[in-house]
Amino acid sequence: MQICIASIDEAYSLVPTLDKVWTDFAKRFGENRAKTFLAGRALLQKILHDFYQIEKLPFMRTLDNGKPIFEEARFPFFNISHSARTICIAVGSKNLGVDIEFIKKRVHFDALTHKVLSKLELSYLDTLDEEKKLEFFTALWTVRECLVKITGRGLVDLSQITINLETCKIKYYNVEKDNTIHTLRLDDLITTEKPSFLSYSKDKNEEAHYFLLDKGRLNPIHDAKDYLVFNT
Repeated sequence: MQICIASIDEAYSLVPTLDKVWTDFAKRFGENRAKTFLAGRALLQKILHDFYQIEKLPFMRTLDNGKPIFEEARFPFFNISHSARTICIAVGSKNLGVDIEFIKKRVHFDALTHKVLSKLELSYLDTLDEEKKLEFFTALWTVRECLVKITGRGLVDLSQITINLETCKIKYYNVEKDNTIHTLRLDDLITTEKPSFLSYSKDKNEEAHYFLLDKGRLNPIHDAKDYLVFNT
């Protein structure tokens, strides 16, 4: 599978390669939303072209909770995430999820952690200083976002996710047992404006490769190191 990262501006530079149907579709959005939408579609088309010999972006449909998928089953699975001015797309042979998130202060942080995290996670969080708490919570948040994006159910079930930090096991609605969830520091992979995390899922037998879009080329990223790894 491929994990491809780009600035939204860099991905947007690929928009002229898209068919007009995509730019016409984006006219229904505001300026910023249209740019992000087209940047994602253009980067996805680039990935399909470079790694799967698919010349043009196939037609898509959207599931009830907003997850886009290709209409035809012969095409690979994909998932898209963006945060601030960065976009990430994962493409592979099995259903998957990906999420990136920049570390930021959160309103009502204590209430949020108690709403989302398990007792074991909260106990571990209490051993950390304030900066590390926010960092670790952001990592766990991307894990949860990644999981709900696999199922396409949206953020409604975050509290149903059980993450065991001792056994590195995750339980969640309808997620296949052969999945592994990998979390990395995004700012260890590429230069970012703020510290950030990237989480993605993959089949345990599938190998992940990382790429950065630079000047229209997807260049490999080497020596990626996991921050967290969970089994489902």
